[in-house]
Amino acid sequence: MSYNGSGTFVVNSAGQPVVTGTVISSTAFNALTADLATGLSTAITKDGQTTTTARILFAQGVSSTLVTDATSATTGSIITAGGISMQKALWVGTTTTLTGTLTAAAAVFSGVVDFDAANAWKADSQTTGATYAYFANTGGTLLIGKDSSAGAALAVGASAYASVFNEQNARSMQFATSNTVRMTIDSSGNLGIGTASPISNAGYGGLSINGTTGVLVSLMTNGTESSRIASIGNETSIQSKATTGYITFVQGVSSGTEYARFDTSGNLNIGTATSGSQGDKYLTIYGANNPTLSLRNAGSGTGNNTGFDIFMSGGSSETNIYVRGNAAMKFGTNNTEKARFGTDGSFGVGSNANPSPAWSATSTFWGTGAGNTAFGSGAGAATFFCNNYYYDGANGRRVTTGSSGYIIMQGDATYTISCATAPTGTAGGTVTAVQGPYLQTSGTNWTAASDARLKDKFIELSGALAKIEHLTPGSYTWNGKQNSPAGVAAIGLRAQEVYAQYPEIVSRGDDGDVDGDDFSRWGVEESKFGVIALAGVKELIAEIEALKARVAALEVKVN
Repeated sequence: MSYNGSGTFVVNSAGQPVVTGTVISSTAFNALTADLATGLSTAITKDGQTTTTARILFAQGVSSTLVTDATSATTGSIITAGGISMQKALWVGTTTTLTGTLTAAAAVFSGVVDFDAANAWKADSQTTGATYAYFANTGGTLLIGKDSSAGAALAVGASAYASVFNEQNARSMQFATSNTVRMTIDSSGNLGIGTASPISNAGYGGLSINGTTGVLVSLMTNGTESSRIASIGNETSIQSKATTGYITFVQGVSSGTEYARFDTSGNLNIGTATSGSQGDKYLTIYGANNPTLSLRNAGSGTGNNTGFDIFMSGGSSETNIYVRGNAAMKFGTNNTEKARFGTDGSFGVGSNANPSPAWSATSTFWGTGAGNTAFGSGAGAATFFCNNYYYDGANGRRVTTGSSGYIIMQGDATYTISCATAPTGTAGGTVTAVQGPYLQTSGTNWTAASDARLKDKFIELSGALAKIEHLTPGSYTWNGKQNSPAGVAAIGLRAQEVYAQYPEIVSRGDDGDVDGDDFSRWGVEESKFGVIALAGVKELIAEIEALKARVAALEVKVN
């Protein structure tokens, strides 16, 4: 009696099977019980008394009703001293504890694989090759691992034995806390903190930091904050926390060269660590040769001969203010231009692009001591254009100079203030001015230069009476235009009327609309009317003498 090799127990001992009516002998019965004992001894006992001698096939699987978790090598539903080989999927309903090494050759884990903090997942190749974990879906592949001894095995450019996080596709890598993304590295390598869309500019590495109120970057030394870079709204600041700290701008690392600094008092120093000693806040620029403050824009360009410069000449204390290009230098107050140097070197008060005539290019102006001002150089005279109306309200004195009138500040022993006609000469060379009225030292009246030795081609005036007949002396009040003394009564002539008879004593303006205030005024050298009147008197005397002669002749005839 035995199993037939297919798991069926066959009774084939002597005397079996028993035929009806057969007397059972002890021999046949003992043979049967022996076969049964042999068969039962071959079976697996449910209480675990027997050990299998060959692999057992379970066509319908194995079910266990034991609900105790396996906590050691001797507990659980299935205990084996050897390994377990499965050709199909393994499903574990609760936690799986591995005390040895799990080798998953080309295995795919679907669902969640959980590793607790006490027993972290360890991938160890025990060689110099790369070791990594591989995560993939339809969106791409992520490698996390330790690179090889040669490097560049897990990512292009990776160093030897470097720890590598590699998103192998053109996608972002993100880091989150509290279930919210906090940091993003996009596919171009740009880093965003607080934003999933860091700034991206082809060819540049970008860093974007975003905050709901602002951004603060704290710089620390040995755990103590030393400085900050902060951005709040539209305000960006670089802050040194220590009251004795300062902010420097350095080119080069380690032993680099400092080019500028904000010191503890808030002063900006360029080329030096030491501020000036004047004022509350100041800008100090130091250079061994030509320290320069330079302004450039799109209109001026960026060349050496463009823009506006304030600089000191090499090695000296001489200071220069230059407009490098062909443009005027303007001065103003209250957002309005008040004066300018024209492109030809002229200087004017107002807004004329090139005031004309210009102040003499060879003239100088400087202070000579407390309360003293000098014009000119040495014994020479400097000429300055004056084409304005001046009024001394305290004394009622008024002076008007025409376009050909110049004021001369004498530098010789006479200490006079005088007027002259337009100077003649070559720009940059000797300038000669024909002297006009002047005021002597301690003098009370204007004196006109009239030395015969100063005059050529002297011709006596004629026809004065005929011209005077076309002039209309009158009284009037000033109307306030162009800062004239509004409402002040005066007597005089009208320049336009005088110009038709004596143009040489009229400073001609424009013929613009008299209703406005923006026009070029006319002026008259009224002091010349004494000469014209004298010429007229002489003509009257001549007429009187002629009449007297005729009367005398008639008296002779009558007598």
